[in-house]
Amino acid sequence: MAQFDSNFHDMTEGIRAVASPADAADLLNTIVESYGLETAAYLTVRPVYEEPGKPFYVTTYSPDWVKRYIEKDFFDIDPVLRYGLRAVTLVDWKEIDLSDKAVRTFFGEAREHGVGKHGVTFPVRGVDGDRGILSVTSNENAAAWQAFLKSEVRDFQHLVGELHNAIGRIQGRPRHQTVCSDREIECLKWYARGEKVKRTAEILSLSPRTVRFHLDLARAKLGAKSLAHAVAIAAERGLFFQRLF
Repeated sequence: MAQFDSNFHDMTEGIRAVASPADAADLLNTIVESYGLETAAYLTVRPVYEEPGKPFYVTTYSPDWVKRYIEKDFFDIDPVLRYGLRAVTLVDWKEIDLSDKAVRTFFGEAREHGVGKHGVTFPVRGVDGDRGILSVTSNENAAAWQAFLKSEVRDFQHLVGELHNAIGRIQGRPRHQTVCSDREIECLKWYARGEKVKRTAEILSLSPRTVRFHLDLARAKLGAKSLAHAVAIAAERGLFFQRLF
């Protein structure tokens, strides 16, 4: 666990130093190597109200798979994109419906081109309606993969938010003050009052996992180093007083 904690710190610092698509690609390779993964890919799309454009992506996929993906226009078939860009919480690929032959064929080809047999996608949504996803895969056995998910999910939820912001800087997108959702502020407010995650979950009729997810999102959106830092930022901006509670 200490090694993964060190990885998380290094990755966070690396993301904040990203200044070009090449930097982002190098960072994904470092993430793959540091966490013992098979592949990693990040993709972002413009807000739905803007003029449509090509998605921006960086991957560690083989050039052959990227070429095949584009030639076959798998953007319209890939269920990871379809589910991931609509999702609020992570998408475990084992939950994806494989009843469609085209989807099964797609995943078969992906495996043939080096994409791991296990996969998970972390979605992120920007304040301006822009959306992004970070997908990572592994060829570890099922037990090792589940252990990875259990220990590293919260870190990757934070990393994808940092990466999304970094890509936004590369694209020259205007930066606006991040807007936290009502639920994120609710969870953060109870944290500020000293309530534990379990108690907050009971108060808000949520699962502890969902409370942690909202707290992590609030921390990432506010650019905070910790939850205590997030509370301080939210209080300074008056976020606790902008909503009925």
